[in-house]
Amino acid sequence: MQLASLPDTATEDGRLVVVSRDLTRASDVRHIAPTLAAALADWPEAARELDLVARGLEADAQPEERFHERSALAPLPAKCRPARGASVPAGTSITIGLKAVLDVAGTPRLLVLVAEAPEVDLTVAAPAAVDADALTQAGTLMILVDGARVGEAPAALQDSGPVAIVEARPGATLRIEAEDPAGRPVFGAIELSGIAVD
Repeated sequence: MQLASLPDTATEDGRLVVVSRDLTRASDVRHIAPTLAAALADWPEAARELDLVARGLEADAQPEERFHERSALAPLPAKCRPARGASVPAGTSITIGLKAVLDVAGTPRLLVLVAEAPEVDLTVAAPAAVDADALTQAGTLMILVDGARVGEAPAALQDSGPVAIVEARPGATLRIEAEDPAGRPVFGAIELSGIAVD
């Protein structure tokens, strides 16, 4: 299941939509949960209903609209703040531990960090949030700096170590994306241009 937030004048968190696997179509799910925060607040119930919509969207049995990644808001609620992560030099071999993030008694989970970090650009996020099932179907998680692949890991639920942040030179473009075995994006791409390094 893939979720996204699209602009909505009623709330800064946007309106919640379920997104098709190929990231081209979306179905409004405000009748289930108006925002991602509302869905997370009642996740066991909301997840079941959202999954039904996702299945219906893939079967062309759900009302839909065109989904444009660039129109999507950061899927996490506006009040969430990422904590500052550790870094490794660009080009260093990195590992990305997904089990630590996703494996909680077998239930889907989102990583939401709430430490204050005003120096972090909070507008940079993937256009879609994905559950553990969607991430498990991904083939590869890639990290590129200025178009050169500096990190790659199987996007599977295995304990391969801690999540790492790649450190790049000032002005570099950082792009992170996951692809399914057919090469299609799973959650869109996170791209940040003109990185400022302390």
